[in-house]
Amino acid sequence: MPKLRIAGIQFNPVLGQVEQNVAKIRSLAATLTKPIDLLVLPELAVTGYNFKNAAEIQPFLEGRTGPTYSLARDLSTLYKCTTIVGYPENYEGTTYNLAMVVNEEGDLVHNYRKTHLYETDEAWGCVENPEKDFAAVDLVLGKGSERQTIRTSIGICMDLNPYKFTAPFNEFEFSMSAYANLARLVVVPTAWLDSESPDIQEDCSDKEKLELAAKIKKQLETETYPDAKDLLTLLIDYWIVRLFPFLSHPMNGLPKQPQKTTAVICNRTGIEDQTFYGGSLCILQFDRSIPETLDTDSNNPSVSVINSAGRATEEVIYLEVDV
Repeated sequence: MPKLRIAGIQFNPVLGQVEQNVAKIRSLAATLTKPIDLLVLPELAVTGYNFKNAAEIQPFLEGRTGPTYSLARDLSTLYKCTTIVGYPENYEGTTYNLAMVVNEEGDLVHNYRKTHLYETDEAWGCVENPEKDFAAVDLVLGKGSERQTIRTSIGICMDLNPYKFTAPFNEFEFSMSAYANLARLVVVPTAWLDSESPDIQEDCSDKEKLELAAKIKKQLETETYPDAKDLLTLLIDYWIVRLFPFLSHPMNGLPKQPQKTTAVICNRTGIEDQTFYGGSLCILQFDRSIPETLDTDSNNPSVSVINSAGRATEEVIYLEVDV
């Protein structure tokens, strides 16, 4: 079985600074020196994410063309790969949060609209995906004789969580759909908050949140923000829990599937206002042929964190993996 060559880019998109963000992505991508089959970027990678209202995001909404597509087309044709990247869409007057898939010829071959919205999406007028089944897509990836068709499930950030945080935790809506669709590849562009993000510290006053945000911003600017392994692992372990159907666990009553499943979760880093993002871009691989254990995190031998980025770093990760 040919290997799939995967790259992910983690960086800090500056809100509304499209040209600056595009330049940063191109600069980071230029560090890749090996062949790529799949390149994954974060949610709203070109525009930034934390818009406060519909009027603020309006100038940055795109159609099926625009700066995000132009960047994805250029990257795909330059590196002869498929690129997946998030962007905000205006479609017939309706705003969606999307992930686009652009193939190595530069053609837009798939668009996935975010289904589970976070409060920030709702603040800038985003609408849920009207199709709530998390339908999978068959992507043709690889080069020459190594090309293969891979059943892929694409989600965006909050899709990994219970719907509106009110659905039962163990419904696992997105990952159950990926499991049922026999996905060999799961791709999730995100703008996922760090556990220390000031805006979610319920015990802090508004003044304390502002002070904490200023402290984090200063630390990031001086490159001294702690990239503690336990805090990095905390986020990855949560993503593993949310992909529970693919874990070997005594409480997983689902039939075992013959294939491994690879997950690429591409988060951003940096801080926007009082929102601090947790980085931790990672490539995970699940293999339910491994015997069951009670662990629901990276200690479970049926999941391997085969590559990951830091918690607060701008970097590119690369891996050749059997899928």
